Amino acid sequence: VGKKTNIQAVFAGWGTSNPFPSYLSSSVKDKGKTLVIFWEQYNTTLDAIISGSQDGYMQSFATSAKAYGGPIILAPFHEYICCLSCIRKNKTSITF
Repeated sequence: VGKKTNIQAVFAGWGTSNPFPSYLSSSVKDKGKTLVIFWEQYNTTLDAIISGSQDGYMQSFATSAKAYGGPIILAPFHEYICCLSCIRKNKTSITF
């Protein structure tokens, strides 16, 4: 209360044409804020990611994140609560 925030959050879809939100550089990094990215793996599956078929995309995302040069908090994948809801309905299973 009474203080400016020093983080900004954004959702980034998987494999979109702008894989890393570098367009936020002037409004986030240049102002000394931390970028929080909720990285949603739309249009692919966890099995595809685990198999390595998405490694090229992930490397591109990581390279762009490094070039961004500011602090980043990366929160990958869908919300945990959603996954538990799906399991309870027997729609999917998750192996940890």
